[in-house]
Amino acid sequence: MSLEDMPMITSAPINSLSRHNVELIARMEAASEQSRTFGERFADFVVVWVGSWTFLIIQSFLLVIWMILNVVAWWNPWDLYPFILLNLVLSFEAAFATPVILMS
Repeated sequence: MSLEDMPMITSAPINSLSRHNVELIARMEAASEQSRTFGERFADFVVVWVGSWTFLIIQSFLLVIWMILNVVAWWNPWDLYPFILLNLVLSFEAAFATPVILMS
């Protein structure tokens, strides 16, 4: 069988099939989104926030301020170097963020 003998595949049936598949996937995603619980939506919100550059920049800024205030100690420092309290705060944050991220 030569190339000339093979039936030509037109783009119209392929486009129609692709459009049908995309519409089907969109309907499935919409149905899935409507059946999600508050906890699932909240977990996704937390993951989006914790994974954002805004969160990372704000957290880095606060950590640097914490360390500067305790190293310079213009007034009574609350967490001397090696920053044990800061370590506790970050461990606490990780302990709560990890399960939420895994749930998402």
